[in-house]
Amino acid sequence: MDNKNLVIDDQTADAVVKRMLEVMPQLGVFMKAGDINMKFLIRFQPLAEKIKITRIKANLTIKQAAQKLKIAQYKIKQIEKASVNNIQLNILLAYVELLNMKKIFNYWAKGNQDVCVFFEKRK
Repeated sequence: MDNKNLVIDDQTADAVVKRMLEVMPQLGVFMKAGDINMKFLIRFQPLAEKIKITRIKANLTIKQAAQKLKIAQYKIKQIEKASVNNIQLNILLAYVELLNMKKIFNYWAKGNQDVCVFFEKRK
């Protein structure tokens, strides 16, 4: 995955969500019940995948990454599974730093400032 495929713009995310709701109308009920921001999930997914691939290529287990960051393993899993409602920006930034992905993250963040603000509000 190259960096240009890392950023999904808001318009594209809107179109994907609209199409998903056309195909699976019950998804709207699920999204509201779980307070899931599908647009943010769609926009974060490419970065989450890149993070996971980078960790695996570095021969680093989730357990090892969590130990190095002094956080619970589930926090790493939430990032790699793009569980946007549970991601905290400070933990994401620490994980990105651990994986030497700051440049890639900054590229993604430029096009996703609203997602970063959303993560920052998560405590």
